[in-house]
Amino acid sequence: MQANGISTAKLSITGIQNSISKEANDLKVVFKQNPKPTKENWKEILQSMQISFSKIYKEPPTCIEIIQKDGSSCSFGSLGNFSVLIGKAKSRKTFLISLFLASYLDNKNTSSLIKVFLPQAKERIIAFDTEQSQYDVHRVTTRILNLSGSQNPLNFEVYSLRALSPQERLFIIEQKIYDTDDVGIVVIDGIRDLISDINSPDEATMITSKLLKWTEEKNIHIISVLHQNKGDNNARGHVGSELVNKAESVVSVEKDNELSIVKPEYFRGKDFQEFAFSVNDQGLPYILEDWAPGSKDSKAGNQKLAANNIPEEKHKEILSQVFKLQASQKYSDLLIQLKLSFQQFGISMGDNRIREFITFYLNNQWIIKVNVPGKSYQCYNLKSPC
Repeated sequence: MQANGISTAKLSITGIQNSISKEANDLKVVFKQNPKPTKENWKEILQSMQISFSKIYKEPPTCIEIIQKDGSSCSFGSLGNFSVLIGKAKSRKTFLISLFLASYLDNKNTSSLIKVFLPQAKERIIAFDTEQSQYDVHRVTTRILNLSGSQNPLNFEVYSLRALSPQERLFIIEQKIYDTDDVGIVVIDGIRDLISDINSPDEATMITSKLLKWTEEKNIHIISVLHQNKGDNNARGHVGSELVNKAESVVSVEKDNELSIVKPEYFRGKDFQEFAFSVNDQGLPYILEDWAPGSKDSKAGNQKLAANNIPEEKHKEILSQVFKLQASQKYSDLLIQLKLSFQQFGISMGDNRIREFITFYLNNQWIIKVNVPGKSYQCYNLKSPC
């Protein structure tokens, strides 16, 4: 009886192992990657990479732009390349990412300074966070959706990879990139967590080569986020040096009291002018459109308190005027109408400040969101009585 029991247990363990092995194989995705060079095919591969003297090569399409005050634009990122966002801990790097992603999801209405756009066949954005818990990543995601006015965008995916090992994170990200045909932008918030040793030359070369490979073969842009050293402003570790050397653009975020200042560090093209952003009382970032290097940070405080500084009667008078001609409005229309109404009362504000007011009105339940039958978006109505 004991022998039969041991035999049965062994068969059971073998069955479990076979089941685990099968599940592991099922998770594997057939990569759509270029073949690796071998003794048999290296000539063909090399020939496919030869630069032709007669062929016209198109400039990679820009997918992220910074708009200057004079109306000109600077390319922040293009398809087929990667960028690096660096900053000290708690400098609000993830808040800046939120502004970029919200700008795209809201059809470029979130900011007059940041423009994000993708071609029709590559309209998906995938964001990976390697450091924060699922709860905190969900908070960031909610922030992006609130900024953009989107509820459940079908072309936006967010993943928290904190529970995985560096090797598992790297594997999952690579699988997902090659398994998603319409991906255009990938965010890796915590690129350092895809390797074990931040000062390993071999691992630094490996992860940089991966970014170069992914962006080239999938024709995507990758935004990688990395901490700066505590003692200086350099990107951390050997991996930081490698990424900076190979990146299309390197941008730093530096916290200054209530402000976070965004600076171009290394750019292949024209540098953009420094800009600053802050975070309002609802935890949403907004760009200080009138800020210039050397400005005092008092403007941030004024903008954060602007809604509370206006009498309630004035708010309601403006809202009644906004909804007088059209009782139900899309977010972008509401933003424009509010801006025009405030101008009639002698108050001039940029898009980001108007967005704060919309959030203020929602929190006070002076306006409400309503579902539109047959549509994926919501509209805004005046809540009566106002």
